[in-house]
Amino acid sequence: YGKLTGEPAACIATAGPGAVGLMPGVYDAQYDRAPMLAITGQVRRSWQYEGAWQEIDAHALFEPVTVFNAAAETAAQAPAVFANALQTAVGKQGVAHVQVPSDLQMMEAVSGPIRPQGHMNWSQAAAGDDSLRQAARLLAGASRPVILMGWGAREAREPLLQVAHRLGAPVLTTCRSKGLLPASEPLSMGVVGHYGTPLADHFLREADTILVVGCSLSQNTTHEWRLIQPQQQLIQIDNDRSRIGQHYAVAVGLWGDAAPTVRRLVTLLPEGPVANEWGDLHARKSEFMAQVNPKATDQSVPIKPQFVVRTLQETLPADAVIALDVGDHAYFMCQQYEPKGEKFVTSYHLASMGFGLPAALAACLAYPERPAVAVVGDGGLAISLGEMITLVEHNLPVTIVCFNNARLGMMNSDEERLALPPFFTELPQVSFAQVAQSVGLLGARVEQPAVLADAIHQALAAKMPYLIDVAIDPLERESTALEPARAEVRV
Repeated sequence: YGKLTGEPAACIATAGPGAVGLMPGVYDAQYDRAPMLAITGQVRRSWQYEGAWQEIDAHALFEPVTVFNAAAETAAQAPAVFANALQTAVGKQGVAHVQVPSDLQMMEAVSGPIRPQGHMNWSQAAAGDDSLRQAARLLAGASRPVILMGWGAREAREPLLQVAHRLGAPVLTTCRSKGLLPASEPLSMGVVGHYGTPLADHFLREADTILVVGCSLSQNTTHEWRLIQPQQQLIQIDNDRSRIGQHYAVAVGLWGDAAPTVRRLVTLLPEGPVANEWGDLHARKSEFMAQVNPKATDQSVPIKPQFVVRTLQETLPADAVIALDVGDHAYFMCQQYEPKGEKFVTSYHLASMGFGLPAALAACLAYPERPAVAVVGDGGLAISLGEMITLVEHNLPVTIVCFNNARLGMMNSDEERLALPPFFTELPQVSFAQVAQSVGLLGARVEQPAVLADAIHQALAAKMPYLIDVAIDPLERESTALEPARAEVRV
């Protein structure tokens, strides 16, 4: 919820194992800079440090992964503690943790809550003019400029497109920022890095000047920090100055919020005919699509994951919210799905399996007027099966599309890169459609490509929790995404 809206999400858990169970979500929120308030119980104050039932050191547990970590010790103190927690979570875009002992939970509050008015009245700030003028000079003089648009650029889409068109610069996104630009934008060249395309990687590698906006330049985005070279000039915009120059030396660091900073940058760039060395961008994009299309339109059995991606692209409406779980299916979606306006959410830096279904649940609550779709693998879905009960209990119309290849495909890909045979990555054949039906969802098993589109349309029209279990070709993985499938190695 925090990732989707920018507003703080709250989660509540008991002491002990309840607090421990929050940790994957807490780490995911902290790593992806999503505001979260985590409230946990604690044993009553008079029993603490006595080895009471379910007592743990919750402060030590949360300390490495929070921007605020405290306990409410008295009823009078509680409103200020929670107010400070929320202010810090939003201001620093991270996790705030408050633990409340069980005896304090039963006490009457001695004062009302502290409202955010007057405490969180922040305005956005632009980077300094001298640095902006220097950045504009470098961009105007670039022969091969590129714009790398991270999730932190989500409020700066329009001015960034103005910059791109003035420079004739290809615009790249990360898997997390996928969807910020529609694929129909002529300068949009897709996702870069581990989850991306050879085309986007080429542009980043060959650029002489790179405008990085709201992007941490992580291991995934830069193919283990190999795509960017020392001779390239980087201009980096971020509202967290500790991230500027963190992985690469920058020619200009612009500390400020993306939208006002880019709007000011536009005014400093010269207008006139575009002159750079990129050549025909449309032709390059068409060449890449010619690589994608054969498998994306292949109606063989078992179903190609590329075909499922293309079918989703053609059937989901532009206002859909797509929650991507972690696995090979996410690789295919990030690389080959051409967005029309859809909003994507994923566990990007932590890459926590089981994220997709609860994230789609959050999307349904945050945007009840928009279709919420969970795109998951069978491994990730197995981790989060309990969330199906929540969907049914609250009648949340989430559509779940499961890429079921009876294996942990991403682990297979990792083993393949290391020249290792598959090792404990095969999963039993499970009919997740029947599992879904057993807890009250509508469910369908799809084994023929010709019926997939109708199944998706039917799921969206049902306005009920619905699972589509798609039998996927197990031989397709990252290495075969744009090439013929290899023969499987079994030991």
